[in-house]
Amino acid sequence: MNDNQVIWIPTKSVDKFEYGKDINNYLSALSKYSFREKETESDWDTYEIDDGLIEVYAGNDKIESICCRVSCLLNGFELIGANFSIAKTRELGEPDRMDQEYLFGSEELQNIYEYDQFGAQVWVSKGEIVAVFSSEFIADDEV
Repeated sequence: MNDNQVIWIPTKSVDKFEYGKDINNYLSALSKYSFREKETESDWDTYEIDDGLIEVYAGNDKIESICCRVSCLLNGFELIGANFSIAKTRELGEPDRMDQEYLFGSEELQNIYEYDQFGAQVWVSKGEIVAVFSSEFIADDEV
């Protein structure tokens, strides 16, 4: 594994970041991160780690969700950049739900596949996985 790969353990963690833990427990050990404060009361604060390797979303300093856009290893299989059909066969299985959404600031429509058992949304563009948003579980208001 190299420095640009992150390991995802569904409903538990992405690399060293564990869902439900205090984000402040991790910040002093990080070499590089940026912070974006929530814009509305219902938003989460965003911590971009290592130039976007992952984004950690925290509410009241508690890690709520993590987004992987560069790497996301599930059982040794790299999801980011993988063909969604192959990822479904190898690791993910069939999704619980599917939605579509336009990428912010773009006319590109992406498919969003939700997996309750993983607490994840898998974003797919043109058949390829481009992001994995993960948490302990998928909240009722996200479905």
